[in-house]
Amino acid sequence: MIISEKNKGMHYHQFNEYFSGVDDLKEFVKKENEFINTDSLHDDFIKVYEELSQLDEKTKLTTLGWRIVKQFGFKNKSAFKLDFWIERGYGIEEYSSWISKRRKTKGVNNLGGNNENNFSYGSFNFTQKGEPVCNLCKSKLSFDMLVDSYVIQGCLNKNCASHNKDVISIRQLAFLPEKLFINKNARVNLKAKNQKEYWLLKGLPYEGALKEVNRVKNTLSDLALNSAEYYVGLFGLSIKDAKKKVKQNTRYSKDFWLRKNSGLSDVEIEEKISAEQKCNSYNLHKKRSTEPWSFSAFTETQLQYWVNKCGNIEEGKKKYRERQATFSLEKCIEKYGEKKGKKKFTERQKKWQKSLNENGNLKCGFSMISQELFNELLKECKEKEQIYFATYNGEFKIKKKKGGIWLYDFVDKKSKKIIEYNGDDYHGNPKKYKADDFPHPFRKNITAREMWEKDNKKLKRAEEKGYEIFIVWDSEFRWGSKKEVINKCLNFLIS
Repeated sequence: MIISEKNKGMHYHQFNEYFSGVDDLKEFVKKENEFINTDSLHDDFIKVYEELSQLDEKTKLTTLGWRIVKQFGFKNKSAFKLDFWIERGYGIEEYSSWISKRRKTKGVNNLGGNNENNFSYGSFNFTQKGEPVCNLCKSKLSFDMLVDSYVIQGCLNKNCASHNKDVISIRQLAFLPEKLFINKNARVNLKAKNQKEYWLLKGLPYEGALKEVNRVKNTLSDLALNSAEYYVGLFGLSIKDAKKKVKQNTRYSKDFWLRKNSGLSDVEIEEKISAEQKCNSYNLHKKRSTEPWSFSAFTETQLQYWVNKCGNIEEGKKKYRERQATFSLEKCIEKYGEKKGKKKFTERQKKWQKSLNENGNLKCGFSMISQELFNELLKECKEKEQIYFATYNGEFKIKKKKGGIWLYDFVDKKSKKIIEYNGDDYHGNPKKYKADDFPHPFRKNITAREMWEKDNKKLKRAEEKGYEIFIVWDSEFRWGSKKEVINKCLNFLIS
């Protein structure tokens, strides 16, 4: 390389004459460029010196500093990135010092030890000493770096549950401090065994955590809420601590009210307990009359009673049939004679069927309250022969692709409109249940997500046939404004 210098005329120097050795080159760069550590890049300077000595090109002395730096081939151009400093022979200390002067903010320190740094994950920010690790598997985390904080990218353990992309809260559980996670996810109790977060923190994989949650829920389903046995199963407490918790949580105990307000007198506490008992009694009576299906496992004459008791659907059905056999045609004939026995049995069956219809219990796959809605819609339909629902022309059928049929609740065949009336528990209303919940009152082994997937297949099949679909949830119609729901359905049908 030839170096040209204008000094009372033009002068030309050979590179190795202008710089008699590598040390001269290092001194020149040290004066010209603060971002290059000449001491730690000694081997690189030797290489650059030899390369520039052999180049057949001219460079002005005024641009020589830039030309020398170019020969190093640095990839990073921004001094605001740590990699820029590392490839130039510096470390995090120099980076932080420069950043703090330039931005008037504290730069990051080395990870680990007793150093305190700022960390962030998504929209969450926190300060912590040392290096955070994954809360689930205790593995190291991968980080990116901003000016004054480390950005958590993920867990370095590829088998960690935090790599589950479907559930955002798992990664929050894995990377955030416990207090910050709880503030964001107030519904989660990390000490409760019926929540997946408890088992994930125990190191279980995601699927394993769901299995444990299902097992615990099935165990707790046989226990009374707010009982000592319930808290033993839920939190793993001793009987003594569980009984103490029962007292703290029941609104019918003195301990509960004293915990809420230690200044209450005995008379005031008794008044509050009495008011709670009266209110609960009224609500229970009201619910029994309006939601009889909610009490589907109270007596031996109910299937769910035996399913819960046996812990197995098939065994429960067997016990249920045995219990039903206490009143059968054969038993009636044996007890009353053939003529009177048949009459007794028929009267009993009619009475039972009438009770089912009047109470709104499911019969043949539909609820009577859904038929109430559909009959109101039918009044406004002009071509009634094109309308199909359970008690009018029967439910409309569409063949599945691989055999079988789908049944649809309300169908206007002419306008190709479908209204599906979904029970909150039987279809897993997403406003009430999370994807991993088990809301079905009888099929305790299926999650809300599985219900949604099945319903989506059914709706997709109808859409393939050119139908539009509108969903009505039972709670919407039963407990909301019936008039409003009816108007929404009519608007959908005429749109």
